[in-house]
Amino acid sequence: AFGTRPLAKLLDVEPGTVTNWKKRRHKISPEYARRVIDLHDVIVRALQVYQPQIAMDWLVGNEPFLNGARPIDVLVRRGAAPLLDALAAIEAAAYA
Repeated sequence: AFGTRPLAKLLDVEPGTVTNWKKRRHKISPEYARRVIDLHDVIVRALQVYQPQIAMDWLVGNEPFLNGARPIDVLVRRGAAPLLDALAAIEAAAYA
């Protein structure tokens, strides 16, 4: 859903790093591999709730269901579970 530059921004790496990973020039460290997998899971879920640009904005904005924290920061510190819970709550509120 996102290009190299937005993905690099979300992972907090240079765009060239993402390109090198894609072209298998450099191995992804275990920490970044976990972050990529978590980000993938969150993006897939966010795209079920929001349109692509809104999902991107949500990841870097403040989320009330996360006590005002930025979802991307919570993802780095705590993994995907809190974000997936927040997205479920957002979706539930939208249908209430």
